[in-house]
Amino acid sequence: MVTGMSHNIIIHEFAHKLDMLSGRANGQPPLPPNMSKEKWSKYLGGAYERLVSQVNHHEHSYINNYAATNSAEFFAVCCEYFFTAPHILELHSPHVYQQLQSYFRQNPAEL
Repeated sequence: MVTGMSHNIIIHEFAHKLDMLSGRANGQPPLPPNMSKEKWSKYLGGAYERLVSQVNHHEHSYINNYAATNSAEFFAVCCEYFFTAPHILELHSPHVYQQLQSYFRQNPAEL
């Protein structure tokens, strides 16, 4: 786990609410029409699987290991990093960062 990262429960729970707009919390919120569900699944799903593997092998991960709980928690934790530590997410998982950048229509790493 990266030290110095503050947990943001408001962003985390808000992400769950966005996720649940699709009917259930599964890391697949309804996407804007200009976004590809296939790319979302490929990039977020792949990053989630890599994190689960790292946690299972007791390797260092770039985000809070709680994100390896399930895909809904992965999405919520990634949202936390997107807004509170965007440079960490962008550096270690640029495709996830790009998907969230498209989803939220902003680039907090620029600030």
